[in-house]
Amino acid sequence: MYLLEAINPLVISQRSFLCILGQARCMSEERIFVIRPSNFQWHKTKDYFHFYFLLGAIPMGIVITLVNVFIGPATLEEIPEDYVPKEWEYLQVKIIF
Repeated sequence: MYLLEAINPLVISQRSFLCILGQARCMSEERIFVIRPSNFQWHKTKDYFHFYFLLGAIPMGIVITLVNVFIGPATLEEIPEDYVPKEWEYLQVKIIF
């Protein structure tokens, strides 16, 4: 019990502790205006991210939808007998020993 009585004068309430450090504006009637950093830059960064993401996502979504609706899935077909491949259609294989 003696230990608690010795510590009691050292305990400072949160309100007076914030007022002493200058981190809060103490007003009347036990109200405290806590001073904290602004979130303006965080919100501005989120706004830019959403804007530029949607600037690319909306056109790509439209293109992908139109391709799937009007063109459809790709199909493989046989190569015709009389077809002669062009030079750039050959696979260039590099053999390394």
